[in-house]
Amino acid sequence: MGLDDLRQGLFALVIGLPILFFTVLGLVIASSYSYPREVVLPSGVKVTNPTGLAATFAVGLAAAGLLGYASWKMWRGYLHFLQDKAAAYGAAIFTAGWAVFLLIFPSAMSGDVGSTLLSAVLGIALMLVGYVMGFILPAYRLYDKTKDGVFLAAVVLYSVALVALITAYIGLVLMYIGVGRLAERQDAASQTTGQPR
Repeated sequence: MGLDDLRQGLFALVIGLPILFFTVLGLVIASSYSYPREVVLPSGVKVTNPTGLAATFAVGLAAAGLLGYASWKMWRGYLHFLQDKAAAYGAAIFTAGWAVFLLIFPSAMSGDVGSTLLSAVLGIALMLVGYVMGFILPAYRLYDKTKDGVFLAAVVLYSVALVALITAYIGLVLMYIGVGRLAERQDAASQTTGQPR
């Protein structure tokens, strides 16, 4: 049960993150070709491209949904397979950090600079803590438990990801492959012993 949940959470991230990335890229390109239209909000804040801003916020909400689903599955996987509450909490903290970071949109539109900065700083801090607890440490624990080099490679790439985000994605793919291998080994072992995994 734990490995299946972990695989589903990682698979959601492996598939969903590139879709969200290219959606955001498409929005940026489309907004650069659209005619700039300035709108003044009731708060007095001027918005140059309200459609692009609304679309970006919608993509941010979709990302929050994806992260919520993935962190729920990873939470269950970490708790059942690793018996690690810290890793499970890390996945939830990462998602909470993203939700706090999304508060930039309403606070910026209200014109409150202090709230905007607080949302950005607190959101990024929570995401970093959640990232270490929910991705780097569990990958190392999986390596320590299985001695499968794919998990060690994921740890290295996750760690370097604090500098380059592409390595984090490769780390996700490696974690997905490693958990798949582990599930296959457990299936094979349970078939030979006749015990449920």
